[in-house]
Amino acid sequence: MIGYIVEAKSAGKGFGASEQFAVVKGTEKNGVRVTLEAGAAFAGIVVDGAGSPVQGTNVSLIESMGGPMEGIMMNLPMGMGPTPAAVATSAADGTFTLNGLKPGKFMLTAKHADFAPFTAKDIDVSASQSSPYRVALGKGGSARGQYLVDGAPKGNAMIQLMGAGGMQMAMTDSEGRFEVKGLPAGTYVVMPMDLAAMQQGGEDRMPNMNFKSVTITEGGDVVIPFGGGVAVTGAVPAEHLGKVTFVYLMRKGAPDMPSMPGAMDPTDAMDTGMQLMQYMAGMANVGDDGAFSLTGIDPGEYELRVYASNVNMGDIDSEQFMNMPIEEMQQQSQAFMPKEVFKQPITVGEQPLTVEFAAPKAEEKP
Repeated sequence: MIGYIVEAKSAGKGFGASEQFAVVKGTEKNGVRVTLEAGAAFAGIVVDGAGSPVQGTNVSLIESMGGPMEGIMMNLPMGMGPTPAAVATSAADGTFTLNGLKPGKFMLTAKHADFAPFTAKDIDVSASQSSPYRVALGKGGSARGQYLVDGAPKGNAMIQLMGAGGMQMAMTDSEGRFEVKGLPAGTYVVMPMDLAAMQQGGEDRMPNMNFKSVTITEGGDVVIPFGGGVAVTGAVPAEHLGKVTFVYLMRKGAPDMPSMPGAMDPTDAMDTGMQLMQYMAGMANVGDDGAFSLTGIDPGEYELRVYASNVNMGDIDSEQFMNMPIEEMQQQSQAFMPKEVFKQPITVGEQPLTVEFAAPKAEEKP
């Protein structure tokens, strides 16, 4: 017989849990009682850069989840992120109060149409708050540019920015131009996605991807130079090829990645992937003949990494896989996700580069 507890939370009204009870097979359990506790209150004030109160700011507290993905999750569009524990709107004097909170660590978000989103982590909520929490809103910075593919503007492409202000997106116009305003200051990874190419299937389903890293400052305007750089091409030797093979071009200082993030514990994969993306300059599929092409690569020092798997994703029974116990699913993921099979440093200059793969080192004789 298994014991159960029913937990309940109501935004702004409190939280509670029932006493433990048992359920007998074939019977119903009635009369389970959950009494909500009033919980703690969290008060604050919203001001602008000059210290003047800001009315109409939507403020929310979300239970902390930890990791680099925390900032991304708390800035997803309405309905896509985690459910807030409490929400409030700042009054004419900028003040707000969030009620019914279970003491602990929270993330705070504050959003207003005229300002950049505000986020804060590790907010300690207790029954004895000493002073109002101050939310200072800024105008943020902006990022703009033109997305070119083979020298031609690419319209209807999605430009994703992930970093200090969470995830922001923009679509390119017919001239390939895009602009994102109201970005909180910080470092962002910028990734263009050719949606049309990704929907085609075959090798084009995961087309060549070019990543940029930019720093946004308060009041600043950054131009992202997509379409510049040079091509890095080559042919991966046959001994490194699998049924599925990828190449990654990593900037200096990138941490080791023995396997692609999806092969890790699902709870860590997204965090690890976000950390690695800060170092990625590009990635591409490798053809059956070993050929690959990375475009728009800026001059600099990089490490070329090759990942391969002998399992083709198309051969996997998705229904059977999704019905596996979680432990077996993790084991299967580790088995078929691409693993690192080769890496070497390369230098990219002002001219296109064809990579010459280093010959395998001969085994030393005892």
